[in-house]
Amino acid sequence: MNLLDCRVNKTHASIRQVPVSELTANIIQSYTENFRGKASHPFLLNSAKGTPLSMEGISVLFNRLSAALPKNVIKQLEDRTGKTSISAHDLRHTCAVVRLNQLLDSGTEMDVALQKLRTFFGWTRNSDMPRKYARAVFEDRLAGIWSNLLDDRVAILRAIPKGK
Repeated sequence: MNLLDCRVNKTHASIRQVPVSELTANIIQSYTENFRGKASHPFLLNSAKGTPLSMEGISVLFNRLSAALPKNVIKQLEDRTGKTSISAHDLRHTCAVVRLNQLLDSGTEMDVALQKLRTFFGWTRNSDMPRKYARAVFEDRLAGIWSNLLDDRVAILRAIPKGK
C-alpha cells in the first residue's frame, strides 16, 4: 500500500495522505510525469489553463465519465443507488463505507472505527458524519444477512424429497 499526499477539502493548506494500491500509485505517477505538465500548484488535476481544476470542472469531468459508462453498468448503478451518474462525492462516500467495513472486519470496535474515520476525513472529534456513513455499512450487512437466510431456507425447501 502506498500513501498519496492529496490536497483535499476546502482549504489550500488541507493535506491528507490517501492509501492507494501500487497500481494506482503508478498510474498517478505516470500521469504527473507524462501528461499533467508543470503546475504551479500542488493539486493533482489541472484545467486546460494549468490551474487547479475547479469544482465546476470536476462536475463536468464526472458528467463525462458518467456518460461514458456502459449501459449495463448504469443499470446496475441505478438498481443499487437509484442514480444514473456518479459524482466526486460518491467516491468519498464509497471510501468511507469501504474503510469502515475494513476497520470493523479487522475487529476494531465501532467507537474507535468512527474516530479513525473522523481523523482520516478531517472531521471534528464529535462530528456525526461517520455515523451517517455507518448507516450504509449496516444496511449492506443486513441485506447480506437477509439474503443468506433466504438462500438457506430455499436450500432446505429444495432438499425436501418430492411427494412426501
